[in-house]
Amino acid sequence: MDKRLVRFGLLSLLLVGAAIFWVVQKQKPAVQVQKVGMLLPLEHEAMTQEVAGFREELQAVFGENVQIDVKNAQGDVGIQRALLLQFAQGDYQAVAVVGTTASLMALQIFASSSSNR
Repeated sequence: MDKRLVRFGLLSLLLVGAAIFWVVQKQKPAVQVQKVGMLLPLEHEAMTQEVAGFREELQAVFGENVQIDVKNAQGDVGIQRALLLQFAQGDYQAVAVVGTTASLMALQIFASSSSNR
């Protein structure tokens, strides 16, 4: 099995786990709908499975009080940046990003958007 694929999968699972932990820690009263964004770098069966697992875990924690907005960058860095900017300007309680490049870009965008507020 390709080592890069294994590393990518492990990093993705780590990022999804960190996002779930962050959402659980920031949990507000159950009446309020939690809005979570998830950015996928490209369309792939593994990504579809990650989204399903992410959705399942968040719904186990929040029930029907969670809205998950999944966006696909279609392998394009420009689209990826635009989607991250939309997440940064939206009213999301958490954003889960899959992949190293997208994670680094998200850190840059969210750090600069939080300093501008």
